[in-house]
Amino acid sequence: MILEALTTVLAALVSSYLIWLVAKRKQKDGEPPIVPFWIPWLGSGLQYQKDPITFLRKQEKKYGPIFTVFMGGSYFTFVTDPFTHPIIAKESKVLNFRICTIPTIKKVFDFTRRGVDVPTMGGLMVKYMQGHWLETLVSKMMGNLQKVLLHGSYNNTEWATTGLLHLVETVMCTAGFKSLFGEYPASSGVDNNKLHHKIVEDFVKFDKAFPLLVQGRPISSLKGVKESRANMWKFFTMDEIHKREMVYEMVEQYAKKLEEDQELEQLKKELYCVNWAAMSNTLLSAFWALYYILKHPEAMEAANVEIQRMLKETSQCVDGKSEINFTRDDMAKMTVLDSIINETLRLDISSSLLRQALQDYNLKVVSADRSYKIRKGDKLMTLFQLTHYDPEIYEQPDQFKFDRFLNSDGSPKTDFYKKGKVVKFFLQPFGSGVSKCPGRYWAVTELKQLVILLLLYFDFKLINPEQEIKMDQIRVAFGSLPPNIDPQVQFKRRVIV
Repeated sequence: MILEALTTVLAALVSSYLIWLVAKRKQKDGEPPIVPFWIPWLGSGLQYQKDPITFLRKQEKKYGPIFTVFMGGSYFTFVTDPFTHPIIAKESKVLNFRICTIPTIKKVFDFTRRGVDVPTMGGLMVKYMQGHWLETLVSKMMGNLQKVLLHGSYNNTEWATTGLLHLVETVMCTAGFKSLFGEYPASSGVDNNKLHHKIVEDFVKFDKAFPLLVQGRPISSLKGVKESRANMWKFFTMDEIHKREMVYEMVEQYAKKLEEDQELEQLKKELYCVNWAAMSNTLLSAFWALYYILKHPEAMEAANVEIQRMLKETSQCVDGKSEINFTRDDMAKMTVLDSIINETLRLDISSSLLRQALQDYNLKVVSADRSYKIRKGDKLMTLFQLTHYDPEIYEQPDQFKFDRFLNSDGSPKTDFYKKGKVVKFFLQPFGSGVSKCPGRYWAVTELKQLVILLLLYFDFKLINPEQEIKMDQIRVAFGSLPPNIDPQVQFKRRVIV
């Protein structure tokens, strides 16, 4: 009886599978080739997840610059041709970005987007993340970084040991939160140091779980993550914002808008999403910038020379009494530091361009000199990491070269080629088109500020400079890649006489 039942079930499963094999999607004339897959729903997902870059390079070699991969129940058409990327970025009517983010925002941040575009704060970031408003934020961040570094636990003239990533998380998370969301006044009775320690702890725990949440892991299955997110929400309610001083104008305006729209319950979740977006990738890129500088003495020497030159040009000195204040214009003249940051972003950020076709669409693939039919509902995806590591565009792409983005005369290098043609999208760490990060100017400035201040005020060294640090691929397509381990460093505050 049991054997008969099992046989019946097995026969039904086999029959269903065979029906699925026959009925599954087939390539039509004019469409990109479909990478073969044999597992329902998962498709090629496991192979992709194991090593995305190797998987995509293999398919590119076999099928050319455009191919379709089925994974996670959806069809993704990957375009590896860098000359076609600007075409995809420009087409915003038929190829939609926003619709792709709705499921992710719900899974990760537990809210459904309204009419307001949360990632850009309803367009407020366009205003407050450039021009004179950005200069105000940059000045705040410069001051807060110095307060954290020079008046906190890192103000130590004896050698101390810590993890480099831990140091960056603590410093950048604290200074960034204060710059955007303000600080409780002394009269409030709140211990700001203790509070910021808790904020960093909860932020890091949630951030490490982010890729798992995107993949669909229930937050309840990740120990302590749901609690950390709930803890962070408490700091972004209207009541708490009103209690703090020096809240950035952009945040106050956004809170005011949601109050007018009677969306206060949603405010804490949306502002936490903004806080995460402002910090997550920046922390990891700051880690890699410092790591590469510590690993490459020639980069540290060149950066130090440039910093000293800028101090002289701006009539400032490190005297231990007054704060250093470089403006964005000052830092724009620091081309060596620019090159170091750009090279770091090239290596560590795995950004992507994801669009969903709202209707059938013909995509012109430049390198293939022909058009391909994209079906309505399919997702188009480019992984800029493939361009950033393309040996035809970048010589020895796996190597850190601090002067890669400098011409021989020290000016910024912006011309890169493939097959004799200029590559327009040669460096895209912040995405492109309507999905380009609106806070990118502040992010780059933060990285420069941290490097400048640490090199000015501290002696640093890796405890084990020969230790091999690799990039964990778990965040491929979602931004900065974390290190597989946190290397230990020794540091001390320089004695100023």
